[in-house]
Amino acid sequence: MKKKIVALVLLVALLCVSMLTGCTFIKVNEERKANEVMATVSMDYDGQNLSLTVTRNELISYVNYIINLYSQYGMSYDAKSLVEQGLDALISQKYNVLNGMVYLLSLDNRKGVLYKDTAEYKSIYDTRLTPEGVLTIAERYSAIASTNESFVESIDTYVEEYETEQRELLVSSAREELAALYAEGYSVKEEGVAIYHLDGEEYVAGLYQDSFIYDASLTSTDSSTGETTTQPETDYKQIYLKIDLTKGSEERTVYLPISSTAVTTEVDEEAEFVSNYITAKICKVTYEEPVKDEDGEDTYKTHTAEASFTLVTPRTAYSEKEEEDTRDDATILNEGDVKYRYASFSGELSEELQKIADEGQIFKHTYTTYASDAEKDAYRQFREEKKNMYIGFDATVADDPYNTLGYYYLSAFESAVLSAVQHELKRAALTESPVTDAQIEEQYNILVNKQKEEYDILSAEEQVKKFAETIKTDLSTAYYVPIDALLSESFEYNGSTYNYATENADGSVTINMFYISHILFKWDENLNALMANDDRLHDQSDEDLIKEIKTEYLNYLKTNKSKLDFATAEEEGTTLADAFFVNEDGTIAEFSVLDVVAELKEAMAASENPFEVFKEYMTYFNDDSGSMTSSTGYFVAMGDIEHSYDGDDFPNMAIDLYLKLLADGVNPNNSSYVSEYAFTSYGMHIETISFAPFYRINLTDNNGLGVNFALDLDGTVFADSIKDALETNVANKVYSEWTAKYSSEDALNHAVKNEKKLKSLLKDLGL
Repeated sequence: MKKKIVALVLLVALLCVSMLTGCTFIKVNEERKANEVMATVSMDYDGQNLSLTVTRNELISYVNYIINLYSQYGMSYDAKSLVEQGLDALISQKYNVLNGMVYLLSLDNRKGVLYKDTAEYKSIYDTRLTPEGVLTIAERYSAIASTNESFVESIDTYVEEYETEQRELLVSSAREELAALYAEGYSVKEEGVAIYHLDGEEYVAGLYQDSFIYDASLTSTDSSTGETTTQPETDYKQIYLKIDLTKGSEERTVYLPISSTAVTTEVDEEAEFVSNYITAKICKVTYEEPVKDEDGEDTYKTHTAEASFTLVTPRTAYSEKEEEDTRDDATILNEGDVKYRYASFSGELSEELQKIADEGQIFKHTYTTYASDAEKDAYRQFREEKKNMYIGFDATVADDPYNTLGYYYLSAFESAVLSAVQHELKRAALTESPVTDAQIEEQYNILVNKQKEEYDILSAEEQVKKFAETIKTDLSTAYYVPIDALLSESFEYNGSTYNYATENADGSVTINMFYISHILFKWDENLNALMANDDRLHDQSDEDLIKEIKTEYLNYLKTNKSKLDFATAEEEGTTLADAFFVNEDGTIAEFSVLDVVAELKEAMAASENPFEVFKEYMTYFNDDSGSMTSSTGYFVAMGDIEHSYDGDDFPNMAIDLYLKLLADGVNPNNSSYVSEYAFTSYGMHIETISFAPFYRINLTDNNGLGVNFALDLDGTVFADSIKDALETNVANKVYSEWTAKYSSEDALNHAVKNEKKLKSLLKDLGL
């Protein structure tokens, strides 16, 4: 176990050490000692001595990182051994970086685009070689940009801390003023508290906004603790309590910033129902005034201020495909994860190259960079943080190309050298021997045959259930199809007998399992009340009659229409018009559900891409956000496969639709057919087949779906993931072979340890 942990550390330690973050078990508080050189690793190259050093600070950070890992696993360790072994490990890493520099310099495809060849580099280093210099310009920009991200995160954190601190000062000042007034005999007037907000420098009555966009999708649950975090409806930091006090004829006013615990929100029960997405709410803020009770004992009198607001909960938009890498396969292989890796960045740059160059500039952290007091204070703390880490951070150093943050950048450049080596080795290996279709097919068949063994020990009924469970979410692991079991197992539905799969005259098969998308039109508050009082629905067991009665209510069911760009509403504003279509008077527009369904059917029938039309209407009208986040849809299986839907009507209407399509000889994929009304306790649903992957398919000889079988609506195929896995294996193999050439013994032979400094460190640590 220890060997595995150390191996992991060796792979990632350079990056971890460069950031100097994480748990600190060992502390050193002397800058001079912190920057002492513990070892120098060097080698000759083309008449020049290449060298890198291991500092005391690097070693301590590295050992802290290893100790942290050991602690996480509950493992014991000998601190002295870890320090000594850690120094050897860092020497090996530095030696690999030096060999990586030599390797990168030997490659013809990198010549002419290295940073060392630029006038900027030569003005600083002349002909001396550094890890930074052997990177291509794009690789250097990428390393700088990723390092800058950590700096920006630090600055942002300090800005938040500053703003919190300033607010706490305001709270403290207001409470001190209140305490002084109470001591003078002042008391809060009846109805003397009110909700206010700041408009510039002026306090204004009421909440800071009349309505708020509330995105329920931002509610998240921590899987480890089960704790749910919900996006707040209002920002307590923008709410102040205006407190009017009186003492005889004298009056005073204090504006108190409130705490998060002082504010609550609740539904305005007296407000008229408007929409499932529009809620009238009341913001309540409490204040405890210190008073004396009848016995002269100290107690508190609670004052409550209220303000009304409107809460807008927009629908979830249809989930779009993740942004894809638009580069072709040859470019991806050539550039790897650094776009334009071999660009010269000379002359007039394209917009994309200019963006890369801009993001790859050394981080500026001077006072003039920031406008607000919060940002200036954040810079001050950022500077002090780096000073306290004893890495030689000195903001007074002139002409420093790294703005005194060289420790971080130089470490990042060393890591980037090894990343570049990995890329070049992978590129060369796959260029010489690319992954072939035959290899992909072979690996796929291995997966099919392995999964077949899992099915062979099961009964036919169990095989059908296992297959259904495998594809319930997606097809990414459905290599093998138990077609014999699917063809032989039968079930009853509506008085007819069916098999889970059928053979077609052309030799293909159709498996009766598919995915659907749907539009839910929720019952609104008024209709729920009417149905609750409808005696015809009480103790009714005739499902057909229940559907008939519920269908009557559809004549009164209204819906609201979302805007396609409502996802940006929170950033752009908080009015109803940002999220929904509204009337001329600004009220939310209502649409008859029956009219919407008729319009949907007509639009789908007239379109060459009916499913795209359905998706658009989902964005406009769907009251179920869950069905809009999948690359397949909701799974439906005919037969005795258990489901977790709210009643049988929802899957049964999908099955009826599917059977109608088969009877009409229509491909269920991208058809213009929609289901009959399906009812659940939530409301009425209209369904369409989103993905029928098993309609008239041809299996491979070993009953696999095939490497190019479409696995979802995004067109994902097995070949993609298998090729990625095979290429990753090649990359890992060639890099392991490269690093194996440079043993730890060779590294130590190229290193000079400062034994005196090492003993001093061990002594300082009490080891």
